[in-house]
Amino acid sequence: MKARDNPFTADRVLRERYRLHDTSWDQLLARLAAFRYRAAIVGPEGTGKTTLLEDLAPRLAARGLRVQTCRAPAIPTDLTGVDVLLVDSAEILSWMRWWHLRRRTRGLIITAHRPGRLPTLHHCGTNAGLLAELLSAFIPTLPAPQRTALAAELHTAHAGNIRAALRDCYDRWAGSPDGLTAPASLSPCAGVARRDTG
Repeated sequence: MKARDNPFTADRVLRERYRLHDTSWDQLLARLAAFRYRAAIVGPEGTGKTTLLEDLAPRLAARGLRVQTCRAPAIPTDLTGVDVLLVDSAEILSWMRWWHLRRRTRGLIITAHRPGRLPTLHHCGTNAGLLAELLSAFIPTLPAPQRTALAAELHTAHAGNIRAALRDCYDRWAGSPDGLTAPASLSPCAGVARRDTG
């Protein structure tokens, strides 16, 4: 099987956007405005923090805000004219760099694994139901009972890390499409190109 025929290739995975379940975009943006655009997206690894941060950028721009995004530790030196800076993985910054960053920005939205540096805008989490939704998008022909069982197995095996679960799916499919319904190998997955999405 050619890699491009695998439904879990990196480009297909990256096309899936963050799914809000416990709030709406209007509510999230209103909450962010109430925080004066200084807030954190918080959650464990692989729960979609980076994807949510990326999805915020065009919505903020549509509201007339000038937005810039970056990934720590590569913080822009010139923030003139920027209304809101979006920083992925801000918690890796030293406290000194963090202090300077806070002083230099008007609006600041970050991702972090734990709350504390800024008010929490949204806590990212996952469940087997969310993973089943994603599996349905990638392989719509997989019968619902198998999809539900597979999602529950993968969600437990990877401790809720959706990114790792989808890498596992890539590897299983690469071995054989039937591998998605076979017992898990649960070895670390490297099939999908790594990108920290939360």
